[in-house]
Amino acid sequence: MKKIVLLTATLIMTASMAYAGSSLISGTKHNLSVGSGNLVKSGASDQICIFCHTPHNAVRNIPLWNRNNPANLALFKFYTSSATLTAAAKGASFDANSISLFCLSCHDGNTAIGGSVVRNQSGQVLAIANSTNSTSDMLNATSTANLGTDLTNDHPVGFSYVTAQTQDSAGLKVLPANSNIQLFNTATKTSQLECASCHKVHDNTVQPFLRTTMSGSALCLACHIK
Repeated sequence: MKKIVLLTATLIMTASMAYAGSSLISGTKHNLSVGSGNLVKSGASDQICIFCHTPHNAVRNIPLWNRNNPANLALFKFYTSSATLTAAAKGASFDANSISLFCLSCHDGNTAIGGSVVRNQSGQVLAIANSTNSTSDMLNATSTANLGTDLTNDHPVGFSYVTAQTQDSAGLKVLPANSNIQLFNTATKTSQLECASCHKVHDNTVQPFLRTTMSGSALCLACHIK
């Protein structure tokens, strides 16, 4: 009897944790559904996940991606000017599967959030209502969320963290990757530092969608010893 009770309690806790995890995004700006209360949101769809994910016929298999990512990768300029950057960071680049493109499909200031950029629309109108900008640029032009394609004033992304670690001859003391950041692999690249290495798209508990707090520079110190 005790085993049954314990098993039941475990199942309830697991289900509750799963529900809590799936509901984190609903109270954030990444909820684009019509009922979200956000300034940038759908004019019709009550679905939350469909703007980025689809169960069938995904654009990219991981994570069942439902958006057409920026195609002209030559538009993106990377932060490479610092003398302390390793050769790996100075050689930053994207390929078609780079995780940062999943973020930049909204945050590049050029790709529409709704409309035809969403591949499978499930018969619903996904045009964005109440936007502060044009239909081709759904993020306010002055918003810090509008990164544009010039990333020279942003932290380097699109390079191998492990390679940068081995090239660290400038005394930066790049730490081994730990649980406060996440590295990503594609078919052609491994251990890549990308936007989502520091940002957690579904969870805004630590704003703005950070994987850990900036208090005491904790996020910075996940990689750097200064």
